[in-house]
Amino acid sequence: MNYVGYKNISIKLRINSLLIALFFCANIMTTMLPKTENIIVKIMAVLIIIYIINNKTVRIISISKVLIISLILFYFGISYWLICRTYELYFYFLSFIFFGITGLIMSDKNKFSLVYVFKYLVVISAVLSFKILNINFINLDYGQWMGFSYNMLAGISASIICLTSIKIEKVYKLISFWVLISYGYIYFNYASRGVILALLIQITGMIYLKIEKNIKYRKIIFFIGLLMLVFIYLNMEQILMNLNNFLSTNNIKFYAIDKAVMYLNQNDISNGRMYLWNEAIRAILQAPITGNGIAYFESVYGTYVHNLFIQLLYEGGVVFFTIFSLLIFYPIKILLFDNEVEYLEKIFFIFLITNSIVQLFFSNTLWRVQQFWFYIGYTISFFIIKHRDENKLSTTFQKSFEKIIESKE
Repeated sequence: MNYVGYKNISIKLRINSLLIALFFCANIMTTMLPKTENIIVKIMAVLIIIYIINNKTVRIISISKVLIISLILFYFGISYWLICRTYELYFYFLSFIFFGITGLIMSDKNKFSLVYVFKYLVVISAVLSFKILNINFINLDYGQWMGFSYNMLAGISASIICLTSIKIEKVYKLISFWVLISYGYIYFNYASRGVILALLIQITGMIYLKIEKNIKYRKIIFFIGLLMLVFIYLNMEQILMNLNNFLSTNNIKFYAIDKAVMYLNQNDISNGRMYLWNEAIRAILQAPITGNGIAYFESVYGTYVHNLFIQLLYEGGVVFFTIFSLLIFYPIKILLFDNEVEYLEKIFFIFLITNSIVQLFFSNTLWRVQQFWFYIGYTISFFIIKHRDENKLSTTFQKSFEKIIESKE
């Protein structure tokens, strides 16, 4: 369940691992730092500068990632010159420079230790927990609650992994338990529905990986899971009502469920998202190939689309949608059907999906979520290394086979 000899990794890899942990905790770290303008941008700038200095003797970024960055910058240019010149476009462009490019650069698979990333994550989260527990959440509005719950997600997600899926020293297990308890208390009272769903997906994925390593069994369980999701979707209203009644009977208040029931009673469980999605889809049908341009939706409706795949289609058309969908679903294919990939690699992919993709299904915009760009960058790096190793292995087997034939002759 772990990499052999992970304790013997170099100082350079440990520093990279710490920088990546800080990268994932950057948003929640801003609560502890003095309130200054663009503090999150300054954190990202410091992280990438240290990362480049620490890795100055090796290539910082692959050609594939350079091509992705070039494509995105091209779309920003087209959006600026031909479609709209709004504050949102400028804001998203700077967000991509600091969040997107930083995430793509720092996500090189061979430059850090997964175990150390998780260990550093729980330590940083534990330190931050003492500050977070002193925040008066009652005086905050729903938007701030949602922001805090998503920003804390990396810590509680890593703590679950450290407690259940990797072999680490007992002190890190204890720290992980504290993070789970302290963050869990806040989650129970204030977490948004999206964060709860993300954690449920992570736990389900981890249970799935624990199952017997047999592709046939996994396929069966996968399709059973799909049927269960369809059943839950079709009966969501009744399930939520029954669960809410049970909790109310026992004087238990669970904010995420209370909010879902409130919107059900208003006949709008999507909280206005369905309207935005319908409007976006209508515009997509008018320009399915080229898209409508980055940030154009915001200039018309005053808010973002609230869905990753609809945003990709809306802003960049089929080109954006196809490229990013392939990169998003490749790790999911690995998780479901590839028994050759190491367990810890799969756990890390589940962690990345939990902290990026799930959020973007219902909230935020991809230009502002640094974890999404790390996910994309890590997927590219993983794909290149995996297929390079497979090609080397195939060549080795071929040469060995040829030598055997020659010796027999």
